Amino acid sequence: EIFKTSDGTLTAAQASGTIVSNYGMTDADCTIDLPTAAEGLSFVCILPTVQARFFKLHCPAAQADKIYLLGVAGSDDGNVGVASGYGTGAACSMFTFKEADGGYAWFAIPIFGTWIAS
Repeated sequence: EIFKTSDGTLTAAQASGTIVSNYGMTDADCTIDLPTAAEGLSFVCILPTVQARFFKLHCPAAQADKIYLLGVAGSDDGNVGVASGYGTGAACSMFTFKEADGGYAWFAIPIFGTWIAS
């Protein structure tokens, strides 16, 4: 289990079958950069610590990856997250899939809470 309490970057190893949690997060906005989408990456993100700030998973522009939220593709350098004041236990499942020859993208499925793409 990986705890992200502030801005940071997930490694491919951390995004492979783990649980990402914001346990202990301070009251500040939090952006977590995803690793480059590749075959077999998947994790669950759960937010047990409610904050008055946003929490988002982000694809850095240099990677040219997209996040699909429930099948709708976001833009390169896109985000999926929860807005400020989200409910306890907001959670989503993240995994990669083959989008094109030699290319993978992220897919987000909300489990609980209102997740939005930006």
